[in-house]
Amino acid sequence: MSVGIRHDDLRRRNRAMVISAVRRAGQPSRTEIAATTGLSHST
Repeated sequence: MSVGIRHDDLRRRNRAMVISAVRRAGQPSRTEIAATTGLSHST
């Protein structure tokens, strides 16, 4: 049986990805963040 990732773990991972993208790019747009991280705009 496979174990899924918990919702709050996923949220933390996504937040870390976004923060990392912002640090690398300076002041990226939401579109640039989405393209860099692979996340949707609303995430």
